[in-house]
Amino acid sequence: MNIEQSKIAEESCINVEYRIPDEIMPTFIGVARVREYEDEVAIEIINVNPNRRGQGIGTRLLKQIVNDYDNYSLTVTTFPNLEEWYEEFGFEKTYKKGNLIHMIREPKSRRSLVGGAADS
Repeated sequence: MNIEQSKIAEESCINVEYRIPDEIMPTFIGVARVREYEDEVAIEIINVNPNRRGQGIGTRLLKQIVNDYDNYSLTVTTFPNLEEWYEEFGFEKTYKKGNLIHMIREPKSRRSLVGGAADS
């Protein structure tokens, strides 16, 4: 299972899409999208085909994103049921608004200054 990647430059950011193609059907079993800004990268979505959930596909996509952007602040707004999953990758909750949680993973340089938070 290879992860395909494409980038599209916009005026204020660069959109990066990660895709894991289905090996049989002409579709994707997992897709993630991030937006690169000057000093931060925001995870917009990580989506896995419902028939393929629980097989580590979302984890594979998030590991790739964390690896690609280890030197940047990574942010995500997510649902409470995914909070622990993101924490496994070094994200920390910054605030909750309604039924959404905003989380951040500091860049490697800052993580090492504050006691070496989990590196994945």
